Amino acid sequence: MKEENIDKDIDKILGDQKPPDNYLALAIISTIVCFAPIGVFSLFYSLRVNQYWEEKKYAKSRRASILTRVICVWTIVAGIIFWVGILFGAIYNIFGNRYLVF
Repeated sequence: MKEENIDKDIDKILGDQKPPDNYLALAIISTIVCFAPIGVFSLFYSLRVNQYWEEKKYAKSRRASILTRVICVWTIVAGIIFWVGILFGAIYNIFGNRYLVF
């Protein structure tokens, strides 16, 4: 109840500003290139940014924008870990443990 009142006050303040960035391009690229299981969530929230803005839910739109950016970053981190693991696994499978001396 109290949170809804705060959101309405924020919506009045933010109504005159431009819509937040939806990071759609970053969400698509990180989903396709990096790690799709997490990237799907970034696509979902990216599309919600514009939907909330059109419904005049400005505070939710800003939150969805921030959440999209955070999920995109985590998708990229997970993708790097995944692809490095695949690379080391392939090297180990091809050459054995001769070249993986730490």
